Amino acid sequence: MNIGSVSETKQINMNSGPNSGAQTASAALSPQGNVVTQSGTLSAEGAAGLNLLMALNEGDTFSGEITNITREQVTINLGNNASVQASLADALSFNIGDTASFSVKSNNSGQIILKVLNTENLRDPANDQTVQSALRSANMAINNETVSLVHNLMKQGEPIDAQSLTEYSRMWAGAPNATAEDVIFLNKMNIPVTPENVSALHQFYDFNDGMSQHIGEIGNAMDDFLYENLGEKGPADTANVLRSLVDVFSTASNTVGADSANTQSASSLNENISLMMSRESLDNLSSQIKNLSPDFMLDFDPESHPETLEAQTKTEEALRSLSDKISSGNSSAKKILTDLAKIMDENIIDKDKLMDLFKSKDFKGLTDNLLRQELFVKPEEFSKDSVKELMARIIHDADNLAEKLAGNEKAAGLLDSVEQMKQTVEFTNDMNQVMAFIQIPIKMSSQNAHGDLYVYKNKKGQAAQDGTLTAFLHLDMDNLGPMDILAKLNNNVVTTNFKVATDDILDFIESHMDELNARLKALGYQVNSEVSLSEGKYDFKKTVLETEFPPVEIKRFSFDIRA
Repeated sequence: MNIGSVSETKQINMNSGPNSGAQTASAALSPQGNVVTQSGTLSAEGAAGLNLLMALNEGDTFSGEITNITREQVTINLGNNASVQASLADALSFNIGDTASFSVKSNNSGQIILKVLNTENLRDPANDQTVQSALRSANMAINNETVSLVHNLMKQGEPIDAQSLTEYSRMWAGAPNATAEDVIFLNKMNIPVTPENVSALHQFYDFNDGMSQHIGEIGNAMDDFLYENLGEKGPADTANVLRSLVDVFSTASNTVGADSANTQSASSLNENISLMMSRESLDNLSSQIKNLSPDFMLDFDPESHPETLEAQTKTEEALRSLSDKISSGNSSAKKILTDLAKIMDENIIDKDKLMDLFKSKDFKGLTDNLLRQELFVKPEEFSKDSVKELMARIIHDADNLAEKLAGNEKAAGLLDSVEQMKQTVEFTNDMNQVMAFIQIPIKMSSQNAHGDLYVYKNKKGQAAQDGTLTAFLHLDMDNLGPMDILAKLNNNVVTTNFKVATDDILDFIESHMDELNARLKALGYQVNSEVSLSEGKYDFKKTVLETEFPPVEIKRFSFDIRA
């Protein structure tokens, strides 16, 4: 048997000391979960177990199986015919068959005090008599899935009667990609248990850049769609497709929402591409556009076909003009793509060069810029109305695109990417009926960022009793990496706690913290700020869901009923 401490692993000789006959010692578990031996005569197994424990030092750890529970007495099997019997004030928190871990708190004067470790994660719910009884009452098989369902219902304080178990099993059957915990959380949020909603919930679990990732996937799918459509149909037909995409993803000025948010979003559609694209990308894109020279499949006589020569000259001038606009950086992605579609209408530009353009990273920068203006929110524009308007716009864009591209087989990937983002938004809207949580794609000056914002206040409740309003913001940015910000507001006092990933970022944030504090003070707030290293990875379930639906401690009780 291996007994491990923090810094080493000890091998205990099972034959050391007497291994037969009787021996007296003490061991028990205190109300705080500490184990101390009890006085009494020990069997051969008990003597062997005692020898093991007596050889341990403070801080050493070991595990054993609970083989018997009698009132406040538990028997711990240490293996190799060694066991120990102990008193535990909360013995009923264990099940027979559980594996429990202990550490040595002290070993002095023949008295051994142990501390229980991580019992919650080590217990086997399948051995729980309450779980088994509930499943038998519901005429359900006892297996990993049904045991997990009952155990998670108990953790959430939900009923485990036959009717409830049958209903939850029915919901679970409709979403085989769910866990028992998923089904319970979705039902508590009054969100239908469907494969789509389970996938959306798992995206929140995994973070995965959330809506920002969806937008990136839409951009990739858009470029692929243009390329494939052009390869099949040619420039003129693809021009109409390009115009449809630009029209769908530049609707900020006419979608439903707050007027102020629409005005701000509409103005952002005309932002210069130089704000997002590097000088190198602008020059490369400009050169590629200029080289889209007219391509004639047949030689022609300019005197006999003056209209063809006129079209060629007109196209070349338009390409040079567009190239100059791109090079200067003084044009928007929407305007550039619209002008390109107009040039493609003539159907005489070089198709192969146009296909190369659609597959280039510089053209991708252009389409990404269009989506950025449509589907991201600037920090200075952030408000309840702007976020509502953004969510409405995403749903509008998805429906509009599905209508425009209905029946186009080449658009399947693009439509799927947009539909997935729509589902995420609808799922978020459903969650907002229960909690104040939102995912935010944030438009920074030179990068995109993604954030989760959660306000510790449900729809029906108020702020904390002392008037404090608390919010949690998780950001993920290209340059600063992941960052957790806990902010509290009590009257005019703002307290912030920044958790960052590295020492370098910690130093950077601290060096600029005075700027943030000065701005808040200028608004009339008193400020207390703290910056420290993050203690662990962001966990949506623990930070958000378990705050709204805190798990309960499962307790069992023993009754001595006498006539």
